[in-house]
Amino acid sequence: METASDTGPLGVECLAASDNSEGSREDLDRYVLRAVANAIAISPAGSRVDHAKLSKFLADNIGRLLKKKKLNFEPILQAVLKVRGVNERDLYIATLNLGEQLHQKGVEMPEPQFSLSHRARAELLEEAHAATEAVRHAQQAKRLHTAVKDLTHQRIGDLLVQEGLVNEEQISEALKAQEDTGNRLGTNLVQLGYLSAEDLASFLGQQLGLPFLLDIDQVSEAAVASIPQELAIKHQVMPVALQGRSLTLAMVDPTDLDAIDELSFRTDTTIHPVVAPELCVLYAHARHYHVGHQARFFLRDPATPGGSGVGAVSAPSQELDPHREAPHHGTDGLQHLSRALLRAERPEHVLKLLNRYMYNYFSTCAVYLVEGDRVRGWIHLGAKISPEAFSLAELPIRVHPLIQDGARSGKIYRGPGSFEVGSFWLTESLGLGRAAFISLIPIIDHERKVTAFLLGHGTRKGGKVHRTAGTNLQAVATSALTMVEWKRRLRAAAGDTSDETEAPTKR
Repeated sequence: METASDTGPLGVECLAASDNSEGSREDLDRYVLRAVANAIAISPAGSRVDHAKLSKFLADNIGRLLKKKKLNFEPILQAVLKVRGVNERDLYIATLNLGEQLHQKGVEMPEPQFSLSHRARAELLEEAHAATEAVRHAQQAKRLHTAVKDLTHQRIGDLLVQEGLVNEEQISEALKAQEDTGNRLGTNLVQLGYLSAEDLASFLGQQLGLPFLLDIDQVSEAAVASIPQELAIKHQVMPVALQGRSLTLAMVDPTDLDAIDELSFRTDTTIHPVVAPELCVLYAHARHYHVGHQARFFLRDPATPGGSGVGAVSAPSQELDPHREAPHHGTDGLQHLSRALLRAERPEHVLKLLNRYMYNYFSTCAVYLVEGDRVRGWIHLGAKISPEAFSLAELPIRVHPLIQDGARSGKIYRGPGSFEVGSFWLTESLGLGRAAFISLIPIIDHERKVTAFLLGHGTRKGGKVHRTAGTNLQAVATSALTMVEWKRRLRAAAGDTSDETEAPTKR
C-alpha cells in the first residue's frame, strides 16, 4: 500500500476491489468515470492533482462509489482534499456542475458536506456566473461581428427578395421612396405595405441571430436612466432592461457595432442587443424620454424649401380627399395607394382610401365597421341606396355566418353574399340581389383584430382583379392602420392632443 508521502499528489488507499461484474452497467461506469475526472481536471484544483492516479483511484473504486445509479462523491472529495494546496473553494462549483451533469444522465449525486459558509458559497456562485456570462458575451460578440460582416457582403434588399418577403419591383419602389422620406429601406417597405414590421424585425433577427421586439411599452426606469437621451436618439436605441451589469438594448440597427461598443463603455455594462422596428423605437423615445421626433415617416414635400416639408409629429395634418388621393387601376395601383396611405393620419382616412381604391375595380364597394359584437354600414360607392340609409344598416355579428367567420379568422371570402337563409343582410344593405357575388375582405388593425370589412361587387370595365389582390390589399391595410396608430402614440407621447385619432362618427 502506498502512503501519502510516496504516492504523489493523490495519496489515498483504494476503498475496495472493483465490482464491475454486471456488464450492463459498463457504459454507465465509463461515463461517470470520465465525468468525475473531467470535472476535477477543469476545476481550480486540476493543476495540482495527478490525473493518472486520480483515474486509477476512480476505476478501482467505482463499484463502491456508484450503486443503483447513485454516486457517493464524499470519498472522492476527501481524497482530493488531501492533495497539497487543494481546498474546498477549488472544488465547490465543479461539484455542483458534476451533480447537474450526472442528473441529466439519470444518476443521483447527493451534495457532499462542505464546511464553506453560506457567504463563501454565494461568492463562488456569483464568480462562476460572472465568468460564464463573460464567456457567453465574448462568444455572442464574436458571432454578431461575423453575422454583421456576412450581412454587409450582401444587400439587405437582395436577401429580402431571396427569402421571398418582397420582390424586385417593391425594392425599387422603396429605394425611390428613400429620396422622399430619408428612411431606411426596411422602414420604407413597411410603410409601403410590402412588408410587416414583425416580418422585418424577425428577418433581421434571424440574419443576426438576435431576438426581436415589436413593443417597448415595458421598460425599467433604471435602464432608461443608464443611457442619456442624446445617445439614445443618436444611435436609435432604447434601453429595455438592466440587471446588474447586463443591459438589454432595443436597436433599429443592431449591425452598428461601434454604437454597441460606445454604449457598453459609457454604461459600464454588457450590451445584449435586440432588433426593433424604427417607429417602435421612436415611440419609445417619445414616451420614456419625453421628446418629439421629426416625422420621418411622412412623405416629404418637394415644393417645400429644402425638400423636407416635415415638422414635429404634433403638427396637425390636412384632411385627405379619398376621391383625389386614391389611384386608378393599373399595374402600379397598389403602389400609388401605399403612397397615399403614408399621409393618412386617422383610421377613417385609411378606410376611405381603401374603399376608393376598391371602386376602381368594383362597380359597388362599401366599408362595414366592426363595433364590439356588432357590424354596421359606414360608407359606400356605387350602391343604389342612400348613404343615410346605408349608415342605418346594423346587425349582431353572431347572426351572419360570413361576417362571423371573417371576424374570427380574418380570411377573405369570395362567393355568393347570401348562401343561407337569414344571411341576406350584406347584399340587401347595399340594395343588391340576394344571389349577388361578392368579395369580402376583413381589415385587420395593429392589434391583429378585425376592425372593418371591405365589400366589392360587380366588375368595372378594365378593372379585373387578380386572385392575390385581396390578400395584398389586406396586408397594405394592416400596415397602414399600424402606422396610423404609431403616429397617434408619438403625438400623444409628445403631449399633442390637437389631432387625436377618432373613430368614424357613430349615430
